[in-house]
Amino acid sequence: SAIAREVFGEEVIQHYAHAARVELRAFDAAVTDWELMRGFERL
Repeated sequence: SAIAREVFGEEVIQHYAHAARVELRAFDAAVTDWELMRGFERL
């Protein structure tokens, strides 16, 4: 937000945005136990 940028500065905002993207990629790459079992059921 504009307020966050004003208070913290662009560098801090970019740092947290990058950290959020890294977390989302890790979350998307994770395979849950349910997904594994569901996949094995189909074999």
